[in-house]
Amino acid sequence: MNRSQRRDPNEPPDPRTREIHDRAQQLGREVFNATAAANNPDVVYPDWPEDVPLPDLSDRVVTAEAAYYHHLTQHREHLGRDTEFQADYELLDWLSAEGADLRDYQTWSCDPEEPLRRRDRRRSR
Repeated sequence: MNRSQRRDPNEPPDPRTREIHDRAQQLGREVFNATAAANNPDVVYPDWPEDVPLPDLSDRVVTAEAAYYHHLTQHREHLGRDTEFQADYELLDWLSAEGADLRDYQTWSCDPEEPLRRRDRRRSR
């Protein structure tokens, strides 16, 4: 463990680290809210006319996830050991090991027979 990883427990947390952590939590909530909205557009638009299709809100999820994972990537030094973000870093590490990125994951069907990476995919007909 190097000096930057050791911290006196009586020392107040670094305000910069607190800001990074708070921003990560905020971005995580935005992902949650965007996902909830995309899965329940009728709740988001309760007065939407019945004869008009509800808007597709999946782009909001993609945008929120991209911002969240970008923040985690940029601040791994501060957030990497935090159990709150452990599963998200495991996803990022898995993607890296597969030679893939978040967009590959977002567009993947989760079919084990289909490659994860976009460049390996064949167009479906």
